[in-house]
Amino acid sequence: MDSLAQMAQSVADVLPPVSTPPSLQDIETVSLAQKGLKRAKLVSGWLAVFAMCVASGIMFWDHGKGGKFGFLVPLLGPGIYAYILGSDLGRRIFMRGQLFRNAVIIAAKALCFERPKRDYWRQLSWRDLELRVTALFGRLGYRAHTTPGSGDKGVDVIAESSHEKIVIQCKQYSKPAQRNLVSELLGVKIAEKATRAILICTGGFTHDAEEYAAQHGIELWDLDDLARAAER
Repeated sequence: MDSLAQMAQSVADVLPPVSTPPSLQDIETVSLAQKGLKRAKLVSGWLAVFAMCVASGIMFWDHGKGGKFGFLVPLLGPGIYAYILGSDLGRRIFMRGQLFRNAVIIAAKALCFERPKRDYWRQLSWRDLELRVTALFGRLGYRAHTTPGSGDKGVDVIAESSHEKIVIQCKQYSKPAQRNLVSELLGVKIAEKATRAILICTGGFTHDAEEYAAQHGIELWDLDDLARAAER
């Protein structure tokens, strides 16, 4: 989760529900802030590396060590550290700007607008969650059905079309799902010869689980993803 999303979530926790969805201008503001934050980190990081290289080149030139190639010395180690420090400084400076602050408020209000939709999925029992997900994929044009409660081999819902087979695992958790659940679903995807695999968890996912899923092509859906899919 990036800095903007983290701050927006903190602000949203203390805001009342919002009845108005974000406008196109609001969405553009958040997008500009996200791009600006990335750009600020990148530019600041490389400026820090450049400054260290210049300083190193001057120092080695004065001492007759390394000559004109002395500027390359920081790239062997200190330059990486300089890039990290420079990126962090750029991030902090950008986050103090009005554009970023406005984007945080807009994103927080958007979260408050979506909150009732997320709460709908959060309050379901584990079995109702499976049934609602089955109905959702049926509405999206798939032939979807739930698997038997026992011996489901790690799959709760199977959705198929003429060119796709999706295996879906639903977890009604209050805490983030761990990497082992992603690994299990990957095995099921291979065994079932499915084209897609989706792990749904109402409690979100750990960073380790997200990285593993990205590496192995497993889709992760949280409450926000469910709410968005339901509006298609």
